[in-house]
Amino acid sequence: MKIAIFALVLLFNGSVFAGTHSPGVDWRQQNQSQRIANGVASGAVTRSERVKLVGQQRAIARTERAFKRDGTLGRVERHTLHRMQNGASRSIYRQKQDRQRRY
Repeated sequence: MKIAIFALVLLFNGSVFAGTHSPGVDWRQQNQSQRIANGVASGAVTRSERVKLVGQQRAIARTERAFKRDGTLGRVERHTLHRMQNGASRSIYRQKQDRQRRY
């Protein structure tokens, strides 16, 4: 009896949160924010560059919230978010490297 109740609870919890759970997207957001902060701390990213990079991160977060409004985060939506994050990651890399090449 206890096993059946436990299984129902797991099933219910999984179905409620399965659609909007996005650990990969969330992890990348945190990682990229940390990369920006590290670039600022090291001097590799200027204030104006930081503003642009943070703006990209905000746009990704806004898009993620919009996708999750209907209660699901589908495969195509997840792919779109990863594409946006790939572009932001390239921007972070370029901004951190351009200061080093100038000297």
